[in-house]
Amino acid sequence: RFPAEKMNIDDGAFTRAVIDDLSARFNVDARRIFLVGFSNGSSLVYRLGVELSDRVAAIAPVASSGLRLADPLQLQQPVSLIAIHGLDDRLNPVEGGDVKGLGRSDIDTRPPIKNSVERWARMLACPSKPELFLNEDKVSALRYGPCTKQSEVVFYTIEDTGHTWPGGVSILPRWLVGKTTNKLKATDVIWEFFQNHPKPD
Repeated sequence: RFPAEKMNIDDGAFTRAVIDDLSARFNVDARRIFLVGFSNGSSLVYRLGVELSDRVAAIAPVASSGLRLADPLQLQQPVSLIAIHGLDDRLNPVEGGDVKGLGRSDIDTRPPIKNSVERWARMLACPSKPELFLNEDKVSALRYGPCTKQSEVVFYTIEDTGHTWPGGVSILPRWLVGKTTNKLKATDVIWEFFQNHPKPD
C-alpha cells in the first residue's frame, strides 16, 4: 500500500533477491526463513507469505490491517502463521471498519482481522473450528491445527492494548495509538513459534 503500490514496486521480487543474496554470502538455514511485520509492514508480511511460500517457513503479522489479496489464494508450500492484535487498536480495529488516522484525510476501510487469520487457516487446510488454548490475564489465543504438513495458525488477542508492539516501547503518542502492554512479549512469543515451525522437509 501507499507509495510502493502506486509506483508499481515489486516488493516480492525485492525480498526474494534479498534472501538469495544473504543465502549466497552467509550460512542461511533454508528451512528457517521467517518474516515479521508491524502495522502496514504486517500487511506486507501477509502478501510475502503468499508470494514467497516456496521460501518462507512462517510469518508473524502484528497489529495488522489484514490480508488484502483477493481470492482465490493458494500457497505453493505451507507457511505457518502467528498473528497478534490488541483489542483496543483504533488504527486497525480487530472487527474491521472505517478508520481515520495518521493525519490522512481519507477514510480507509479495514477488514476484520479474524477474517485474515481464517483465510490463512483455510489455505493450510486447518480444522475450521479453532482451539482456545490460552485465556488468562487479558490475553487469549486460538490455535487452528493440525494443518497441512505440521503447519499451524495461532491468533493472539490482548485486552486494553492499542496499535503497539506488545512488550515493547511505543514511540507514538497514546492519543493516536492507544496503550501498550507487558501482558505478552510479542518478540519472545513469535521467536518460540518460529523455532517450532521450520519449513517441512
